[in-house]
Amino acid sequence: TKLCATADDVMYWLDPRNPDLRQRYLEHMRDEMVEPEPEGTPPLAVSASFGTISEYFFLAMRTLHLGLLSSFTVFNELARHHHMSKNEQDLREGEIARLRQMGGGAPNPLLEQMEAEIAKFREMNAAITRFLHCYQTQLLDPDLLSLALRYYRLVSRWLGA
Repeated sequence: TKLCATADDVMYWLDPRNPDLRQRYLEHMRDEMVEPEPEGTPPLAVSASFGTISEYFFLAMRTLHLGLLSSFTVFNELARHHHMSKNEQDLREGEIARLRQMGGGAPNPLLEQMEAEIAKFREMNAAITRFLHCYQTQLLDPDLLSLALRYYRLVSRWLGA
């Protein structure tokens, strides 16, 4: 893999205090006919406790891999499980309605058992829905998405083939 980010690209991302670097970066982006970041978007903040670009790169990639990408995987699994559980609940509710029509209101132990199962499905679906809302809140945070997207854009320019 070769590194193809220019010094202007890297310095723009690493030194947010220098407006001259932003201007050089914007001019470079215009020369290459690439749409730059929107005006007023601050550069990524980088800690001074690390010494090299590679440390930033690998720490950020590992953090995104462990945090953001694994959260998407868990969210997709929860959504799939919720969908299957909801379908199962709907099937059981339909079966109860059919049994009630056939039974004419007579007490049926099978109906009681199925109603207990449906109550469990409802509780489980409510819990899964709460988890899904939590993950959506995390994954749809505009600041998180913006920073991750900006970082991936930098990486794609930096590690060009």
